[in-house]
Amino acid sequence: MKKPFVFTISLMILLTVFLGGCKSAQKSEKKKTVKKEERKMTPVESSFKLKSSAFENNQTIPAKYANTGVSGGENISVPLSWENPPGDVKSFAVSIIDRHPIADNWVHWLVINIPANTTSLPEGASGSDKIPGGSLELNNTFGFKGYGGPQPPPRSGAHNYEVTMYALNTEGISLTGEISASEFESAVNGKVIAKATLIGKFSR
Repeated sequence: MKKPFVFTISLMILLTVFLGGCKSAQKSEKKKTVKKEERKMTPVESSFKLKSSAFENNQTIPAKYANTGVSGGENISVPLSWENPPGDVKSFAVSIIDRHPIADNWVHWLVINIPANTTSLPEGASGSDKIPGGSLELNNTFGFKGYGGPQPPPRSGAHNYEVTMYALNTEGISLTGEISASEFESAVNGKVIAKATLIGKFSR
């Protein structure tokens, strides 16, 4: 009588271990699937690069590109160029935002609807005929349209000016007037195929 009882207990233990192993395998597989799905949702990783002939990444922006309220500032928009964008890009947009806590995401330049065949914005493009046809410059946080160079408060330390080039899956975005950094980011959300970033530093 004892042997069938022992056999039953042993069988139950084996079933429990087997089922537990199946559940662990299912959880592991589920995690892999989620990771794959999350990766698909992120902008396409590519060799899309953004650079400036005026300064290297994480280096100082020369004074002439600063706002006129800064010594030596001429408020000339910085030269930008980019390479290896995604093949299915339909337009570009660029933003320059001061990420310093004091600046509170101050917008220095927003350009949208840049044609897909464009590969650069030359020095001084803002407010001139050098800006690519069809492109639209929005108002910056200073309150005027176009480029507003760095003008950090004195003795506030080095400010990081984040220059981001967005490759978009749409030919145009409908935005006008003064747009905050968060409003701009909301407008391009879901339309970004890839983006490239360049950081310029400035202090006084």
